[in-house]
Amino acid sequence: MQNFPDGKVPVTDNKASSLLKLARTALTPLYPLSEAEPMTFWLLEHFTGIHKNKLLQEPDVHVNQSAVIHFCNAVEELKKGTPIQYVVGVVDFYKLKLNVNPTVLIPRPETEELVDIIIHENKERTGLRILDIGTGSGCIALSLAAHLIGSTVTAIDISREALTLAIENATFNKIKNVEFLEIDFLEENYFVEKEFDMIVSNPPYIALTEKSTLEKHVADFEPEIALFVPDHDPLVFYKGIAAMAKDHLKPKGMVYVEINEMFAKETLKIFTSDSFSSVILKTDLFGKNRFIKAEKI
Repeated sequence: MQNFPDGKVPVTDNKASSLLKLARTALTPLYPLSEAEPMTFWLLEHFTGIHKNKLLQEPDVHVNQSAVIHFCNAVEELKKGTPIQYVVGVVDFYKLKLNVNPTVLIPRPETEELVDIIIHENKERTGLRILDIGTGSGCIALSLAAHLIGSTVTAIDISREALTLAIENATFNKIKNVEFLEIDFLEENYFVEKEFDMIVSNPPYIALTEKSTLEKHVADFEPEIALFVPDHDPLVFYKGIAAMAKDHLKPKGMVYVEINEMFAKETLKIFTSDSFSSVILKTDLFGKNRFIKAEKI
């Protein structure tokens, strides 16, 4: 299906170099060149199957008409500000391929950092029972289930659409040790007697007043329910996570959460209570306060 302004394919030939030029022209007003360039190659490889190295060696390689149309349609979506991850519909995350769409947050590099921290600090432990709160695409739950030996993960989310996608991702990656549940975490006391060895979460943590500071492709396209919290109570999810840990985390159990650097001290204070023996604030690769690790007494 063609979706072009004048109804005509916006390239005069089927050369890869022409498609690259088209994408660069569309992306550079939206992104700096350092981001637009790799995105252009990603887009072309996704729709044509031609790797970047081949494109650099043979820039005028011929692309079939069907791929040209799909590519040009994708460029039109990008010009509207649609994130490239939604356009191609798949992302790489900690050695997994995950489907993504506008019902879920696009997995971020810092969340991959969180997963890496958890796996490296717990790789010698086996049989862990893990709770992932606000699973979205399932990126955290599936990564932990795939890399922590003998673990079982319960992944919860308020969004049925997000859970549907997460289940698809589990099936695609052949990961079976994850249970997905539709739960309003802040309202339902679902886990009456169940206890966990670990609770993890990348909850919504951006105050609504920060929305105007976000880039258009984030603020206008990613699900608000996964991004924003009310200005009057921006730490509502961390309070809920701490309460959940108090009631359903085993002694010596761990909490790992991604946080908003603007509220690092306030979030740290929530976990600095008589329920936890150790609370550590960790930075991401850019030196920003991004994660908290807390151990229950």
